[in-house]
Amino acid sequence: MFSNTESGFSQSMSSPRGIAIGAYTALTSDLNSGNWNPAGLTSMQEWEFGISDYLGTRGGTSGLLLQSLGLGKKISGKHALSLCYLPDKALEFIAPAFVSITDASGNAINAKFDRSIAHHQHYSFGYGYEISPGLSLGISANDFETKVSDTRYSIDSNNAIQTKIYDYSASFWSLNTGALFKINRNWSCGFLLKNILRLDNTKLPDDLQDYALTIQKSACLGAAYSGIEKLTLSSEADTRKNLRAGFEWSVSPSVSVRAGLYLRDFPDLALEARSLGIGFSWKPLQLDISYINFAESGNRNGIVSRDILTGLEFSDIDYSPFTTDRISLSATLSLARSREALAHIEYVEMLGEVFTAAHKIYAFRPLGKARVRNVSPKPISAKISFFIEDIMGSPTETKPYRINPDELLEIPFYAVFNDRISRLQSVSIFDGTVYVHAEVAPDYDDSYQTRVLVRGRNEWDGDILSLRYFTTPADPEVLKFSHNAIAEQKETLDTISTLRQNMAKAKTIFESFSGKASYIKDPMTSRDYVQYPSETLARRGGDCDDLAVCYASLLMSAGIPVGFVDVIPPDNPSDAHVYLIFDTGIEANNAFMISDNPKRYTIRKNANGDETAWIPVETTALRSNFDQAWNKGAEEFFTDTEVRLGILKGWMRVVDISTEF
Repeated sequence: MFSNTESGFSQSMSSPRGIAIGAYTALTSDLNSGNWNPAGLTSMQEWEFGISDYLGTRGGTSGLLLQSLGLGKKISGKHALSLCYLPDKALEFIAPAFVSITDASGNAINAKFDRSIAHHQHYSFGYGYEISPGLSLGISANDFETKVSDTRYSIDSNNAIQTKIYDYSASFWSLNTGALFKINRNWSCGFLLKNILRLDNTKLPDDLQDYALTIQKSACLGAAYSGIEKLTLSSEADTRKNLRAGFEWSVSPSVSVRAGLYLRDFPDLALEARSLGIGFSWKPLQLDISYINFAESGNRNGIVSRDILTGLEFSDIDYSPFTTDRISLSATLSLARSREALAHIEYVEMLGEVFTAAHKIYAFRPLGKARVRNVSPKPISAKISFFIEDIMGSPTETKPYRINPDELLEIPFYAVFNDRISRLQSVSIFDGTVYVHAEVAPDYDDSYQTRVLVRGRNEWDGDILSLRYFTTPADPEVLKFSHNAIAEQKETLDTISTLRQNMAKAKTIFESFSGKASYIKDPMTSRDYVQYPSETLARRGGDCDDLAVCYASLLMSAGIPVGFVDVIPPDNPSDAHVYLIFDTGIEANNAFMISDNPKRYTIRKNANGDETAWIPVETTALRSNFDQAWNKGAEEFFTDTEVRLGILKGWMRVVDISTEF
């Protein structure tokens, strides 16, 4: 005889929702995930309490049996833990046996006794970790115990038959691991490895090993599609040649209808079971009911032979050839720590379109701004996050901003895009989400006032390294100027070899720049004041620092690497001077293509570590043509470096400015 209270093979029977859908691997999202794909635990609320029961409808089970009691906790937004107690998760067998004893007269006496075998699972522990908004991993541990009650006979000194029951037990732990990956807004997939590791605590005696619980390793891959309004489709397959498919239809925000099919023996695909279910949601309470019906009764009628029992292998004791038709019920209570909102987004303004070719600049230049109001009676610290699911790996968060009660503040937000944006071939529209996270601004235990020097917009500290803050190749006015200059000479530039393109573009931009700007000696000390390139273009002139910064920005906007040459003569520091040097892109062994005179260029390493020819240009020589400005810059550079040894003596520096912006 066989008495079944629950069994397991390749599907979780702890979740009525999972039973009803059939294909549950890619849709796990609550406390019951710990009993199937633990990666789904990361979708829990802060606290979840759950209970599930089932009612056997035929065979050896009848009446309600407590299936599981569970508790889950979300920690720090990314970690999740679960613990489930499974009081009625067991497979119980009665194995009849006979023993023959010879009495004093030599007659054989046959005695019948029952050997009971029970496989139990008492606890399940799960852990999930959200690596990113679309990817979660999880691991779970399940304990198993086998108990065998064996009746032994013996004859005492008075030839009386004695019986004694011996109890044996064995236990072990099994580890599972899973993953959930949201490919995009419509597609998600799940992966599960069952019983990847077994850890034995105790074992049965050798003569009872036939009754030991044997579990097999298996893998399952599932996918779900939610691109149809109110409908989610799901399917999965495992290494046991089982296929499952199902759907979930959201009839209303609080009611869902589900159905699933269980198929086996791929590729023949015989029907094993079908399921139906319904879910009711009254936040924070979720109720689920399911019914599963098996196509063939087989061993599901409560009777099994010893031959079938011996050598059976399971993936679990949840779903097996002995599982009976059943109605399952569960209730889950989700509790999240609630608090009153501290901030409200009143309006979001996008500052422009996103250009794929320059997507990196939006990590530094605001993509938009959100108007945030403090709706609490206390000062708050608020941060804005921006996220586009398909082309960003994770939300981009701003620094915290302090907002006083009822104050309205505009907070600029930024975006760090992933490589997928580079593959867009046409105009696309995406849904961007702006979040605000606010907390009460902290009180401080102590404070100390100190003076902070804040320079004005155009003030400069005289350090050549600080000139990079004034170099703005991404400025719209700079881009417009350089692109127009190149466009006007497009026919001529198209006739020039690729090797000489940097020189040709630099010359074209210089000739256009020199025709519209003049060198104006700064009435103030040039080490105190620097114009931004857009200001130099608008004012049509500037001193050496202004012109060097502007021409450098124009070249960089055309993709030409540049550097600043900083000269502070030790005998007369007041004659400090800045001019420019740019990379022709021509390798050192081809430098003769630039000039027969090696004094007109210098060999330096570029950002890639390759030695190329660089040309110095005196940007104050705007009334001259490019060749004359080049000659003057080359003469200054050769004199300062080779004759006066300025770099070796430390009063001359060449500082590269990155072309990434």
